[in-house]
Amino acid sequence: TVTIPPERRDGRLTEKLLKERDGILAWAVEGCSRWQRQGLKPPASVVSATEEYFEAEDALGQWIEERCLLAKSHREGVSELFADWREWAERAGEYVGSVKRFSELMATRKFEKCRLTGGARAIAGIALRPKPYSNAYPYRDD
Repeated sequence: TVTIPPERRDGRLTEKLLKERDGILAWAVEGCSRWQRQGLKPPASVVSATEEYFEAEDALGQWIEERCLLAKSHREGVSELFADWREWAERAGEYVGSVKRFSELMATRKFEKCRLTGGARAIAGIALRPKPYSNAYPYRDD
């Protein structure tokens, strides 16, 4: 709430607004009509800042970008994906959740559930990036 100090108040404000009421009403109606026709069109800077904010807050999206490869031909086991997600999320201080919730979130991103040979649950369209050489062979002495 904004309170105008008594010495700054315009004692004739009501009178001034009443004189302009027809113009004020016309301005409001015209603005409402434009809004109904065109919808809200925030400035590009606002749209960009909003997108950047949501991208920064999208932990699962960051994990997918950093740790996964996307292609229609890829398939990866849910347990492998979730284990990698858990490791990444814990390091990043993000909420891990359950395997079920992870699978549901992946489905909201249009990844489809499938089965691997042998029947293991998997997700189509995604695979884990290969681990760096040092992690794949921890005992190598170069």
